[in-house]
Amino acid sequence: SASASASKRPRRAAAASAYTPGAFSEETLQEDSSRNPQPAAAAPARKNPKTAVSPAGAGAGGVAPLPQPAKPCNPAKDRDARGRLKFAGHAEFRPNLTPRDMLTRGMHGGIYFHPKGGKPGVLYPRDKFPEGIPGVTADEFPSEWFDGVEERLFRSRTYSTKNNKYGVKSGLDQVGWETSGWIHPIDPRGWTQWYFRFFQGRRLTGGEDERQISRWTGVCGPKGRWKRNLLNKIVAAASQRRVEPHTLLDDHTISPVVRQTLLHWGYEVNRADLDEHLRQGTPAGPYG
Repeated sequence: SASASASKRPRRAAAASAYTPGAFSEETLQEDSSRNPQPAAAAPARKNPKTAVSPAGAGAGGVAPLPQPAKPCNPAKDRDARGRLKFAGHAEFRPNLTPRDMLTRGMHGGIYFHPKGGKPGVLYPRDKFPEGIPGVTADEFPSEWFDGVEERLFRSRTYSTKNNKYGVKSGLDQVGWETSGWIHPIDPRGWTQWYFRFFQGRRLTGGEDERQISRWTGVCGPKGRWKRNLLNKIVAAASQRRVEPHTLLDDHTISPVVRQTLLHWGYEVNRADLDEHLRQGTPAGPYG
């Protein structure tokens, strides 16, 4: 059960079962009264849950961890001039939030590292998997990431918007995630789980890292759909209120669902993003 107090956990070695087959979790937006936007890459046609890939058939495509991991990211050193994180061999991948940043802010309704967190899906039915999705655990990651982080923010049984930084829901239910074709079974909780492991140095064969980075680029990259969506809304609100756009960067009333989703993808927009957006020709005034 979720704890209301800060939880410190001893460091544990990464479990051998960390990459077991599974299914789950990806972010789509549910923005107020607007249409439900989808990720930049078109999702495959919705499959019938009864015919969705089963755990026994998971792991196809030659995807597996490389035997020699990369050096874990050092956020104190591995950043560019704009504060974005850098990863050797992947210059296009520049998130600006570390896993700890994401955990402390509040993500995924608090359920992400509870194996039975949230509504059950179709690949691991509770009658066959009473302990929940195998391999979903926070214990494989450095304990420092979780120091001072309330357990409710990452190991809650029930999804709560109170556990999200922006106090809103962003995402489909488990069945939607599992049957939309976005998840590879090596990371049963989806993109965020992949990112946490990538940050720690795991690299995958079979093009899976490239696929996940491409998905991130479509959301948060230089022309990322949802980063640009939020910046456009900030500029529009500034024009309507007759204020300078930079004063609204941290106004969480402007598109909180998009902000929450960007957080789930390891990104927060900042002044450098807005400056670049304005230089590209987005109308910025009038002010005052």
